[in-house]
Order: sequence, then structure tokens, then C-alpha cells
Amino acid sequence: MKLKIFLSMLVMLFALPASAQLINGKYLPEPTKMQNDTIKKYGYCIYEEVPGEGKRFRLILNYQFDDAFPFNKKVFLARVRVGDKYGFISTTGGYLVKPIFDAADNFSDNGLCRVVLDKKYGLLDKDGTMVVPAVYDSMDDLFNGWYEVSRDGRWGYVHWTNRYASSASEYQKLRDSGLGEPK
Repeated sequence: MKLKIFLSMLVMLFALPASAQLINGKYLPEPTKMQNDTIKKYGYCIYEEVPGEGKRFRLILNYQFDDAFPFNKKVFLARVRVGDKYGFISTTGGYLVKPIFDAADNFSDNGLCRVVLDKKYGLLDKDGTMVVPAVYDSMDDLFNGWYEVSRDGRWGYVHWTNRYASSASEYQKLRDSGLGEPK
């Protein structure tokens, strides 16, 4: 029995990113809205199982955000809005990226997130690095880490590694060569 517990903990240690934390080893914080008619702020909570009592609400991150979104279960990051800007926090409440974006999607399971900065699209990775600079007028997800983009009226394709293809045939050639999803 002790060996099973030890092995389970070892698997969790290597399966989670270093910055990620589950509260008490099993709870992922959820967004919660302050119960106040005049102040509209969001924080994060867990509903902790208490023996003999059932589930109990516990505030983990104080009410400080103007909007809050669920944590991604694979990269353990959540999108938050402060004022009219978006940023990303870890489960400890620390900012991975402070709120600087005009718009942002939630992180996908592949660890990438489309963001808008100064009306231009780019890609952010789970470490907070802009892997594709925010230079595109539009950006649509295709698959396998590829995105259809436009810039100054010209359409093309960009891979999450920032490799650009200006035509469909060039995109197919690069895609078929093995450029795919991040690992």
C-alpha cells in the first residue's frame, strides 16, 4: 500500500509542471464571484471535502480580478482580466504574464494561447514566451500547431515555432516534413 502511494506521488511530481500546484494535492482552484451587489470582483476557490461535513468553500486567491476563467488542467494556468487587459496566473496566484493583452484565449492542452497585443495576433506558450510575435492582423487555428494568418492583406500559415509558409503548397510541404504539435 505504501509503495502504491509513493509511486502515485512520484508520477504526479513528474507529470505536473514545476509551477503547477494542486491545493492539498487534489484540488484545482475554480473562479468564484464576490457575493456583493456593488463590487464585481473574482477570485479562486476550492470546495474542500471535510470528513463528516461534506464540501466546504475555501477562498484560495482573493477577490482581485475583474474577470476570471478556469485553470487549464494540463498546463495549470488561468486567464484573468484586470481592467481591460488580460494576463495569466498560476495556481499559486502569481502572474506568469501580467495583464498586458487586449484579448486572449484560454490555454489549449498543447500549451499554446492566442493573444492580441496592440491589435495584432501572436502565440504565447505555457512558459510565458511569445513563440509567435504579435504581428498578424488575424490568426485562426488549423491543426498540429499550425495557424492561418494574415498580415497587410497577405494570407499565409505560421507554425508555433514561428516558421512561416506563404502558400498552401509550402505549408503542406512543411507540415508533411514533421512540424507538428508541441510536446
